Amino acid sequence: ALHAVEGQAAKVWFAFFSELLPPGWPFERRTAHPPQNAVNALLSLGYSLATSRCAALLAAADLDPLVGFLHDVRPGRPSLACDLVEMLRVPLVDRLVLRLLARKQIKPESFAAQANAWRLLPDALRLFVASFEEAFHEPRRPASFEHCTCRQIEQWIESIGSFPLPKES
Repeated sequence: ALHAVEGQAAKVWFAFFSELLPPGWPFERRTAHPPQNAVNALLSLGYSLATSRCAALLAAADLDPLVGFLHDVRPGRPSLACDLVEMLRVPLVDRLVLRLLARKQIKPESFAAQANAWRLLPDALRLFVASFEEAFHEPRRPASFEHCTCRQIEQWIESIGSFPLPKES
């Protein structure tokens, strides 16, 4: 049931998201595997970077990023990191993509399309990664995304620690 609600919310969000894009950036719906256009490729890249950052922060906190609450456990997928990324999608990644496109820092010619795969050219890739890192660490009110993510991890640890352990017989 939770996945159905999340799916409906995402559908509504991405319909609105398409209205926020500057002219010249086609986007009908969110497609991930493979991304069907340049905007979806940027979103996928941003979500991958956020997932990697979250997995590293979880591992640093001694939590297993592979065992999640909301996302199903699948071999090789950092499900707990995927859970954590949910709070970063819109304010960090989607906002970054919109900003880079609106400022024309990334342009349609920043991509090479090869056999239904959209790839950022090296200069644009460096710009995107640097912009992501800057946005992730940028001091904001009340705190950077990195700080908020670490605080969420701390709250999870506190919550887990408050569960009573079963008594041994």
